[in-house]
Amino acid sequence: MHADNLKNLKDGAKNLVTAYACVREGENVCVYADTGCDPLVVEAVAAAAREAGGEVVITISDEVSDPEESGLIDPPKVVRHAFYAADIILSVVSIFKMQFSTPAAAKAVRKYGARLAYIGPNTAAELASSWSRFPAELAFAMAQRIRSDLQAGSDEVLLSDENGTRLKISVEPENWSGAGVRGPLNQPGRHAVLPACTVGTNRIGRANGKVVLDFLEMFGPSDQACEWTVKDNRVVAIEGGAQAEAFREKIFNTKNANRFSQVSWGINPKIDIDRLLRSAWDKNKLAKLTRAAGVIHLGLGSTLFHLKGEKKGASPIHTHGMLLKPTLTAGPKTVMENGRLAVSDDPQIREIAEKYGDPDELLGSFT
Repeated sequence: MHADNLKNLKDGAKNLVTAYACVREGENVCVYADTGCDPLVVEAVAAAAREAGGEVVITISDEVSDPEESGLIDPPKVVRHAFYAADIILSVVSIFKMQFSTPAAAKAVRKYGARLAYIGPNTAAELASSWSRFPAELAFAMAQRIRSDLQAGSDEVLLSDENGTRLKISVEPENWSGAGVRGPLNQPGRHAVLPACTVGTNRIGRANGKVVLDFLEMFGPSDQACEWTVKDNRVVAIEGGAQAEAFREKIFNTKNANRFSQVSWGINPKIDIDRLLRSAWDKNKLAKLTRAAGVIHLGLGSTLFHLKGEKKGASPIHTHGMLLKPTLTAGPKTVMENGRLAVSDDPQIREIAEKYGDPDELLGSFT
């Protein structure tokens, strides 16, 4: 039974480890997990790295204790030193339990040049699902095409939805990026949540308007309204029910946490959004939802990691609000409409998709 279960995860693990993380012959690979992680996923990821020729060390710590859910708690000393010695870190621990800006992770990437890959589908069910097998070539081509449309359209994008969101965001064309745009983790110091399926920016030039969120990261799916008023890159008002009040208290009492710092969205159409929203919420689900095609996450606060060590304007926290069916336009270019990516209909993208199967099936929403 164990072998059969592991076999179901093999294709997804191989896709993430080889096509996205680019593990190569002779590389030092640290697979990091804690006792809360799914052991089948740990085993499948390690096996894929060994098959790719990596010299694999598995580190498993006690489950991270982080009552404040900061995501900034360092792993134990032994694990930290394994990070520093690694060519690549494959973290089964979610990015929301150990963020890029966690001191040890940031040091491994910035000082030692380690590549850091978070395994997004980090449960057996997720790793066996179709979104873990989404072709890297297709994801990177979609991201590059979206970036080209953004750059060709306008230096100001308009974000809207049927709930009343209307936010104008200016971004210098060269500042559009994201894990999908950056492509494979084949260079020292690169980092991403895998599969690398996001486009966006954390370098906002100017933002003004109103956002009516579907929900807040810190609470999860809810029928409680939360509305942000954004003026000159700052959230200046937060309105809604009890959740909005608690969020307002946290944001306005934390240094620079009200700075509007990010707009980003997923491009992977094979993520089961409805299932993620139905089940009990935890931040681990956000690492999946933010990769789902057409789901936008808006960030507040920039940590030292986001600012590449620059202290001016930095915040100790970075948190998100979510839009599930947004429309985004850049001048005459429609990037998405009600959550559907325009790139799904692009002939060149569909030609690439055809190499891997039926384009309608690959590029269509999860069913």
